[in-house]
Amino acid sequence: MKPVDELEKKTNRLLLTFLGYSGVCHDCGSPQTYGGEITAIVLEDEKEYVRILPVNVFVCGHCGEVLRGMKIYKSLEVTKEMSEL
Repeated sequence: MKPVDELEKKTNRLLLTFLGYSGVCHDCGSPQTYGGEITAIVLEDEKEYVRILPVNVFVCGHCGEVLRGMKIYKSLEVTKEMSEL
């Protein structure tokens, strides 16, 4: 049995680094792009998308809200998801 004062690791999250982003702000619906490098923590890896949390803080250029997370689609076929917005 391990001591109670020792931290217990509950997840084994991966880091993901990619170049460029194109999407929409989920607060105001405005299109957003970023041409630089983004490093993020993978929170969820689903069949159709990966949900990530950027390591750096990004702010919407239209409404000024802080980006709280991103959903990166594995396929360019996102018509169904986008029609629900």
